[in-house]
Amino acid sequence: MKRSMADSVARLTGGAVDKADDLKGVDPGSISADILYRSTRRDRDMLKRLAIDEQSSMQVIIHEALNDWLIKRGRQPMS
Repeated sequence: MKRSMADSVARLTGGAVDKADDLKGVDPGSISADILYRSTRRDRDMLKRLAIDEQSSMQVIIHEALNDWLIKRGRQPMS
């Protein structure tokens, strides 16, 4: 059974599907969402310095770390 984005939103929020009808044609795999990650200022500064040293971004470094974590546990990495 293929679930629509509206069905997924309704299931997650406990709301009615018709309130999420504007998402009916949207493929859930085609959108992205921000993930909030809280850390101490010291840790954040360390990641920023690492990103600068690697000529990368904090987002790329965290994405790589999450993929390594998933692989270590036998899961598929994120795309």
